[in-house]
Amino acid sequence: RMGMLRFTPEESLSFIGQTFPAEVPDELGAMAARTDGWAVALRLLVLRLGRTPDPATLMKNLPPVANDVRDYLVVEILNPMPPARVSMLMRIAIVERFCAPLCEQLCDEEDFDGGDFMDWLVESGLFAIALDAERHWFRFHHYFQEVLVNRLERELDPAALEDLHVRASHWFEGEGLLDEAFEHGLKTPDCIRAADLIALPKTPRPPHDYRVISGWLRRLPREVAEGRPGTLAELAWLAVRDGRIADMEALLGRLESLLEKQAWDPRETADARANVHNLCIQVHFYYDRLEDIVRCAEDALAELGRDQWVARQSVFMSYAIALTRLGETPRA
Repeated sequence: RMGMLRFTPEESLSFIGQTFPAEVPDELGAMAARTDGWAVALRLLVLRLGRTPDPATLMKNLPPVANDVRDYLVVEILNPMPPARVSMLMRIAIVERFCAPLCEQLCDEEDFDGGDFMDWLVESGLFAIALDAERHWFRFHHYFQEVLVNRLERELDPAALEDLHVRASHWFEGEGLLDEAFEHGLKTPDCIRAADLIALPKTPRPPHDYRVISGWLRRLPREVAEGRPGTLAELAWLAVRDGRIADMEALLGRLESLLEKQAWDPRETADARANVHNLCIQVHFYYDRLEDIVRCAEDALAELGRDQWVARQSVFMSYAIALTRLGETPRA
């Protein structure tokens, strides 16, 4: 399969010739042969030619880029750069795609301007690939990104690297790009940011989001998913949706125990208490215990705050259904 990704000699000549049709006509064939038709290596040659006045000399000293593209990227592209510029590139490389505001979030330097940096990156042709017509989102070539990330992981303190992922996660969450926020949250200590996205969402999630949450929960370590009220409540709701009532009852019991044993974030505690009420109502529905539903619903409505409107709405609906089935329509 790798061979299928190589340029043919004719395609290689065409690629280099489009960039330097006049300056290096005699060297085109040799260059295509020396790169073995790899697109990345050909791109490296184009960049290198743009910085040398003597292509023939370059050909004599050309390293075997087809065999070791990563080393060539370091030697030819990164090593000549100012260290501060390389540091910026390495920080940005932790994300799969980037834009000017995200670059500012990751670089976090007083005189850093994301727009100016993006202009430099695009003008330099430095392996930045536009992802949209507006040229707002970009990504690095995968080889280049890999080199940058490997170097970052060698040079940066683990705590500082984790902080970069926290910053990226917060930025993506603020933009509503929750999948990317979660991916970076998984790279924080104990996956705490990833768990926060499940347990402490900034806005109430619509019901259909359970498929997304299900996928997220499966990627969390089990001890993390079952170790805090918000994520444990979501596991219980997944059991309800899957019809695993026995599992749900067990998870509900652990959730109530968790809330009793330890103090948690006030919002997470309030949300978890609301989930306990609604999960108890679901258990009673399963066993058709209508009077218990009414009792639980009344207790829940007395406890839930007005700001917990999503939970209150669900309780009200269950309350009305149970009263109607008990023949108490006026109360419903």
